[in-house]
Parts: sequence; C-alpha cells; structure tokens
Amino acid sequence: MFSTESGRSKKLEPRWRGQFTVLSYNDITQNYTVKMDTRMYRRREAVFHCSVVKPYKENDDERFPGRANIKPAPILINEEAEWEVEAILDYREHYGRGQFLVK
Repeated sequence: MFSTESGRSKKLEPRWRGQFTVLSYNDITQNYTVKMDTRMYRRREAVFHCSVVKPYKENDDERFPGRANIKPAPILINEEAEWEVEAILDYREHYGRGQFLVK
C-alpha cells in the first residue's frame, strides 16, 4: 500500500482510499490509471496494480445504519445555503489550507 500522510501510524489510516474514476487499463502490466489528486495522496503517478484496486460498493443504510454519513439540511439566509456550527472541535493546517473539525 502507499503512504498518504506523514507522521501518522499506518494502522490509524483508513483501510481503503477512494472513490476514484478509472481512466484507463493496461492489459500488459495489469495497471489501472485513475483520476486523483496526486499531491493529496503523495504519489507521482495515479497508477495502481489490479491487486490493490477494488470495486466501489455503496453503503447499505438498512443493514449498516451507523455508517450512513448524512449531511444536515442547510439553513437558507438571504437565499443562500448555510449551516450552523455548534462547536469547533479541532483545527489543523493541511497542505497549506486550514481545516476545521466541527459539530
């Protein structure tokens, strides 16, 4: 597998990354070329061997309701969608951009 973030233990990283759009497949090398942000995933090329590429499967919300990631409905203010933040739990700089963990 490939490293995604520096300074983070491998066991704490998500098991799978994705979902990516497959651009091409090479029959000779059995490699997939996918569309992805190579800076985010720390790779020079977006090429993977067929043994590490898995098909994407949607979550079954009836069998696994705890996995559902439902975005709350926005509040319309001056006809623009906005979301209310209850609390800012954490902040970090990631690739030169600020990211907030909110509740």
